[in-house]
Amino acid sequence: MHSADTPDSTLPSPPSEPWFFKSRSRLLIALVLALALPMGLLWALVQTRGRAWLEERAIYQNTLTARLMSRAFENQFRGLTRYVHIFSIRQPLVDAVISDDPQAVRQYLQEMVQFNKDITRVFVATPQGVEVFDYPLDQESIGGDFSHRDWFQGLKRTGQPYVSDVYMRFAKPQVPIVAVGAPLRRGEEVVGYVIAQY
Repeated sequence: MHSADTPDSTLPSPPSEPWFFKSRSRLLIALVLALALPMGLLWALVQTRGRAWLEERAIYQNTLTARLMSRAFENQFRGLTRYVHIFSIRQPLVDAVISDDPQAVRQYLQEMVQFNKDITRVFVATPQGVEVFDYPLDQESIGGDFSHRDWFQGLKRTGQPYVSDVYMRFAKPQVPIVAVGAPLRRGEEVVGYVIAQY
């Protein structure tokens, strides 16, 4: 028989106090770890997901911008092509080229440049690709054989208004340009080409 004063050996001993309750600093460390670890994981997840979202968004925006710029350039060159074509079918210009009248031809070329701010230079080439008239005048270019240029090859091949690849202009200032050209015709015969440089 046991007395009330003797402890019962069959009773479990009270649980020991957890290590983090033994001092305030340990408790503080435990709380910081308990909060910091999930917050750190959450922060890493947000950073990873956020970066991926931002990259996707940037790609989308860049693609959209590229498409819009492409359409704008297509519209720009479509308009320039129509503009050059309209000048190429003007009978007085064709007649001036056929009659080899530099003053009359240059007057029409000057109008092309003055009425369209995107055009910096215009010239007329023979059916063989030799420059014969230009505006503004560049004596070094007159008589130059440009049959190797993309604009000439495209015009000769298609017989239609043509937009060239980018190339370096021969006349000064020598800068990268695009040429928009159209054939000058008397009936079905091509008597030359009018080329506007953009």
